[in-house]
Amino acid sequence: MKFIRRDLPTNPKVKLFLADYNIFESDLIDLLILQVDDKKLEFWLIVLMALLTSAPSEELDINEKKKLYTSLRKYKKAMLRRETLNTLTLHIAEYFKTEPENRLKAHNQMIEFIIIFLRNILQIPDDLDDQENLHEHFLVLMIKE
Repeated sequence: MKFIRRDLPTNPKVKLFLADYNIFESDLIDLLILQVDDKKLEFWLIVLMALLTSAPSEELDINEKKKLYTSLRKYKKAMLRRETLNTLTLHIAEYFKTEPENRLKAHNQMIEFIIIFLRNILQIPDDLDDQENLHEHFLVLMIKE
């Protein structure tokens, strides 16, 4: 986590490294789905996923920016699993089940990072060359959940 926070906007080595190894699609999504009861792990997974899905800096080299956008589209496609959105919905529902006066700072932070994460996913542009409209699929799945 500390390494990704230290990534420079003009040189995102950690994001590119994790993208090369498909960590988001192969590990993080599965952990998010399977470890629902481990709230601390879920929190840090969502924080990490929010950081990984943040938009590349405008100052970034064009080739690295293309690589990052390709990875971001893969992340968006990985989010199309019903179980993934279901897990996030469970966390949101749990937050709203807790009375406002009983909510902890951790509850508020979890919701904040879920919203940031979903915003980041929605901001990922679809590939103009690809016929599949990931944005539309993602929104339809969100509405269903």
